[in-house]
Amino acid sequence: MFSEQFKIMVLQLLFGLALLIIVIYISLKIFQNIVFGIILVILVLFASYLIIGSIPSWKDIPLIGGFLQNIVEKYFPKLHFTGEAIGIIKDMLYSLEILSVERDYEGNVIVVIANTGKENISGIKVFVDGKEAKILNKPKDPLASKEVTAIQIDFKGNFSTIVVKGLETSAAYP
Repeated sequence: MFSEQFKIMVLQLLFGLALLIIVIYISLKIFQNIVFGIILVILVLFASYLIIGSIPSWKDIPLIGGFLQNIVEKYFPKLHFTGEAIGIIKDMLYSLEILSVERDYEGNVIVVIANTGKENISGIKVFVDGKEAKILNKPKDPLASKEVTAIQIDFKGNFSTIVVKGLETSAAYP
């Protein structure tokens, strides 16, 4: 009924599909192992941060440290060490922005700030030209994510910089 040539083509097609399935399966397993390895390295670095309070530099990690440093420098040229990565994450969680600086009718300075991060900011203090200024009103403390508050400070003179500091982060004007 079927010719010999047709039977050979069907066999070749079946062997080809079987080989393709095997290659795809092995590729997925390799990808899975690479992702799992990356997750384990990240977990070890995070555990190091929790236990010791700092993350070691790439060169201090035995066996894979130099390899990891080369990968980071190649694909993330702006990240020179792990502390910067922690800084980027911290900036996403805790971010404070000064929206405006104005004077009230008595000449005191009013600073309007916003929490643009994801976590609460507490312990807010205001520094004018490097010296702590007395806060006249009761601003929201802690300042929740996406909240805005106005801080009235007892300062009537001219200033060049205003820095608002929380326990977690700070913002400067101008």
